[in-house]
Amino acid sequence: MNEKKHPQSKITEQIAEIIRIVTVPPVITAVLLTVILLFSTNFDFKLIDFLVLLVCLSIIPVCVYPLCRTVPSLKKKGRNGERRLAFVFNIIGYAACFVFGAFSSNNSITLLATTYFISVIILTVLNKLLHIRASGHAASSFMPCVFSVIYVGAAAFSAFIILFIGSVWSSLYLKRHRLTDIIAGVLSAAVSFGIAFIIKIIF
Repeated sequence: MNEKKHPQSKITEQIAEIIRIVTVPPVITAVLLTVILLFSTNFDFKLIDFLVLLVCLSIIPVCVYPLCRTVPSLKKKGRNGERRLAFVFNIIGYAACFVFGAFSSNNSITLLATTYFISVIILTVLNKLLHIRASGHAASSFMPCVFSVIYVGAAAFSAFIILFIGSVWSSLYLKRHRLTDIIAGVLSAAVSFGIAFIIKIIF
């Protein structure tokens, strides 16, 4: 016999699911870009820059899901096919972001775009080639903490730290990731920023 879940457990699970949705890479990245656009005084973020980065980092990666649910040939491939296509769309979006950042005269945009692109490369190498599980969810939740403290301020940083902690908790509670996966994801984000920052200084 299956045991019924306690109502409180169901509520906790629902909260964890909501946090997971809010902190998925396309959503949390869109939130970061919006916060920078509205509140940063030292990023020099023009609306066109915001829109291009939003399309590359949020809209392109998320396009795969409605496509897989509406195109019959993609729908037949199921969840595994959706994951593979999502991986391709992520690479396309982040690569386009990197190209845009490389040609931008705004060093802050170059730093952000390069960081995100390097992060997807590191995560791909770890997960696909080395078969070391590193959480992209954790990496994308940690990234706004870094950029908000540099470009926005303490209030935004505090909010993103809370979201990051919530993301870690929800991943562990729902058993989507192990602690080692999360640590690997966070380290991937930190290393990506470090490499991008060194590139910025050199070039």
